[in-house]
Amino acid sequence: MVEVNLPIPAKVYLALKIPEKEKKTVFLTEIVVSLYQRAILSFGKVRELAQMAKGGIS
Repeated sequence: MVEVNLPIPAKVYLALKIPEKEKKTVFLTEIVVSLYQRAILSFGKVRELAQMAKGGIS
């Protein structure tokens, strides 16, 4: 598996109005849903990433 790290400025990350322990999961979910809506990512890949999110992305 390839892991990609996206740099997010600390001020932006801290400004997310999401409980701390949910930030990574919610952030990833928002990204994959957006990519799916724009037909950039298939439904199968969205499901694959959703499974990763449920398992806890670190």
